[in-house]
Amino acid sequence: MKKLYCGILTLFFSLCAYGQPTAQYRGFWVDTFNTALNNHNDVVKVISECRAARCNALFVQVRRRGDSWYRNSLEPLADRTPIEAGFDPLADLIREAHTNAIEVHAFVIIGAIWNGNPTATPPRLPEDPRHAFNQHGFNANTGKLYEGRDNWLTRTLLPDDSTISFNGHRLGNDFWIDLGHPDAAAYTHDVLLHLVRNYDLDGLHLDRIRYPDFSGTLNGGVSSGYNETSVARFKRRYGITDAAPPATNDARWQQWRRDQVTNFVRSVYLNAIAIKPRIVISAATIVYGGGPTTEAAWANAEAYWRVFQDWRAWMEEGILDLNVPMNYKREHTASNVPLLDTWAEYLKNHSYDRVTAHGLGVYLNSIEGTLRQIRKAVAPSARGNLSSGVVFFSHANTNEAVTANPLSLPTANRDTPRRSFAEFAAALTTGKSVDGATLYEDTAANPNAVFAQVASAPVLSWKANPMTGHLMGKVLAETSLIPFDSVEVTITRAGDGTPHPVRGRLQVKTPTDGNGFYGAVDLAPGQYVVAFTPMSGVRFNAPSLFTIETGRVTEADIRLPANPLFSSFTTVSAASYSERAVAPGSMAAGFGANLASMVGVANSLPLPVELAGASVSIADSRGVIHRAGLFFVSPNQINFLIPDEAALGFARIGIGRGVLNLNLDRVAPGLFSANGNGQGVAVAFARRVKADGSFVNEAIAQFDAAQNRFVPLAIDLGSANEQVFLILYGTGFKRRSDLAQVQAHLGGLSAEVLYAGAQGELAGLDQLNLLLPRALAGRGDVTVTLMADGFPSNAVQIRIK
Repeated sequence: MKKLYCGILTLFFSLCAYGQPTAQYRGFWVDTFNTALNNHNDVVKVISECRAARCNALFVQVRRRGDSWYRNSLEPLADRTPIEAGFDPLADLIREAHTNAIEVHAFVIIGAIWNGNPTATPPRLPEDPRHAFNQHGFNANTGKLYEGRDNWLTRTLLPDDSTISFNGHRLGNDFWIDLGHPDAAAYTHDVLLHLVRNYDLDGLHLDRIRYPDFSGTLNGGVSSGYNETSVARFKRRYGITDAAPPATNDARWQQWRRDQVTNFVRSVYLNAIAIKPRIVISAATIVYGGGPTTEAAWANAEAYWRVFQDWRAWMEEGILDLNVPMNYKREHTASNVPLLDTWAEYLKNHSYDRVTAHGLGVYLNSIEGTLRQIRKAVAPSARGNLSSGVVFFSHANTNEAVTANPLSLPTANRDTPRRSFAEFAAALTTGKSVDGATLYEDTAANPNAVFAQVASAPVLSWKANPMTGHLMGKVLAETSLIPFDSVEVTITRAGDGTPHPVRGRLQVKTPTDGNGFYGAVDLAPGQYVVAFTPMSGVRFNAPSLFTIETGRVTEADIRLPANPLFSSFTTVSAASYSERAVAPGSMAAGFGANLASMVGVANSLPLPVELAGASVSIADSRGVIHRAGLFFVSPNQINFLIPDEAALGFARIGIGRGVLNLNLDRVAPGLFSANGNGQGVAVAFARRVKADGSFVNEAIAQFDAAQNRFVPLAIDLGSANEQVFLILYGTGFKRRSDLAQVQAHLGGLSAEVLYAGAQGELAGLDQLNLLLPRALAGRGDVTVTLMADGFPSNAVQIRIK
């Protein structure tokens, strides 16, 4: 027993010690401002040093300011850089790196396009007239910035001062493009995809994928992004006729700028993986200050509100494979430590189905400080979540001298000098100096160096073994090919009567960008209906289904005629108000304009197929046309019954001359709400059964005239010898399979389902009978949800005393 106990302790402590993963990102940013890549010897030196440090990934800067460190480019080579004649730095680096099992990620700056003063003496303009700044920034022939659509630069509305110049267009030393300008976004997009097509890259790494960070407050907003073309698009989107620019703190304008960056990332991601499915798309992201400690606090992060870089949403959506946050903090400065630590915790918990490698500012730290930061970066979060490694900024500057360094060894507060790359590599792999005389870590506390063993770069599961597919396309005018801007695109999986796949999204809503592009990632395999709602507010449905296949990007370009037959209505479940799907034999509601000439109500069975001159036809997946029974019609709403005999799958609903595509699933559960919107207090009653078998029915809601809505009444679960049942009404679940496949959850607790099927008196109405768990007593407002054969319902509420 003693031996077993000691063995368990040994195992426990070995697990608590720093583990040696076999797969972990260990990378360097290689910035070409400070690391030469001008010839083969330069490349060999970088590769040799990477190997010495047991690193496996290089994030190599190949685009700085609209220029190239590679030959096969749409942009000119960098000015005044002594690249050897005929030498291709990127191609040579890829060959050498891959020979040594090192990944190469092309590090490209997106926002900043030029950093010289074009009116200085002599002028500082790009040498090549093809450079984007010469074409769409500063016009050397007129001696001023381009105007109108020709100007791609972002700007601030703040007056020029010591940090802002050129009428708000130059921030510090840099001019930035504005991703809200469709031409600027398309140009940059094309440059990156040309790079992806022509080089054997492991990854594409986006830097400065944001707006500049020169102004603003959380509440007052930020004065950036005021490119004339982007502002005009914003005003057109929201029907704004006021000549004044949008206010810096206008919530719509703030989200607009976030959307321009996000739309660009989505387009690059989908187009890049369409070319090379295994390529890793990453970004160097902003983590100023300390990390959020609550979910709501993300809105206070400067990435979100100051530079409009909503990288958390990118990770959640899946349009980044790898997040590399620039968590640059000084470990020897006490006030910096919690800033790094809170971000490290937040990042590990917000990788979603993608991965994070922590970017560490080694140039700010002593070697001793960096080793501490590495261990914290790769340790589990309090929730048990892990990161996937570290990336160092930078290869050229791996450490800094620190006076009175509190982290020095063997005694604290000694001056630590700037050390060589060889010393940095030795510290990573041994914890000691090259000669072994100096300790960079306490070997008693950390017997294994951080990179004591070789590790390969991680194999990303969604790349190696994909379970989902993707969709992208453009919405353009049929003849002119003018893009449809700011169209809401709804992508919905068509029902086929089987449970949905375990992985993948079933519905995505996304806007088109200024070039008409839309896209969705991680869709469950199957067939999809695509619907478009332009700024006019009327809806158009793609004439055919699109097939999503595992591991592939399906391309679905749409050409809209000059006067397309827009449907003037939307159809939803009459209970849940979800557009995702409805089931045969269920109640549906259509909303639109001019649907009927007057109000009409059915007052007999069978239901009429025409009321007040209105009718609804359904062409199912087999081409059979059915006429739907009508409950109610009005000029703006029609409630109807999906015929029981309609075939599952893609169907076309017709009301008048309008046509709408719709999914028919075998099961599409919805629960009615008392306020008729699929939310809030349920349409239900409580049945109290006493010990002697007698019962009484009790209301669970009442109308509040002051609020003009129904509000919940508290359900008293009573004494221990009483049982209280909840009888809810819904639609779309009577075709469920076995009752065991129906689950109900109330406030996170499972409730016994006694019945789930047709109500029996009203066509299309279903009923759900539950036994309320006594553990709900005292819980107050409780959310009720239903799952039938794997299909979820909407959420409604009850109140428990």
